[in-house]
Amino acid sequence: MSLSTYIHAVGIPNLHVMPAGALPPNPSELLDSKATNTLLAAIMDSKIEMVIFDTAPLLGLADASILASKVDGTVIVADSTRAKRKHLQQTKVLLTQSGARILGCVVNKQNFNRRYMPYYYYSSEDEEQEKASSQNRKSSDSISSSSLIPQSGRKNKAK
Repeated sequence: MSLSTYIHAVGIPNLHVMPAGALPPNPSELLDSKATNTLLAAIMDSKIEMVIFDTAPLLGLADASILASKVDGTVIVADSTRAKRKHLQQTKVLLTQSGARILGCVVNKQNFNRRYMPYYYYSSEDEEQEKASSQNRKSSDSISSSSLIPQSGRKNKAK
């Protein structure tokens, strides 16, 4: 199978796209077909280093879980204004049951407030220290530069 018919340059070096085309009457059957397996094998045999499949939301459709079981890794993308914790938990269960390897989660549309920014730079074990130091601040809007700089000897984890 030649991929050159299906893959198009977009004017950015090393970036190409393969549009989905018309919506088939049976997307789940198509994704679980020999044709999809042939396409994935052709991609693996090519010089393409990374492929990102953008699928429909997982809940309510089998499409994403079928494809997730055929690829090396899955990243869950969640809209923070719409995603509910229980739906994300269901998504994780469905992906795990389908044999998907979950690499992580990307949260879109997150409202970052200056008040919470320091918490993104270090681990939750520092929360009590931050609360204590925030009580000593003259202004609730000020952020100490030391709260954003890792202290030596401590491993900092992003939240």
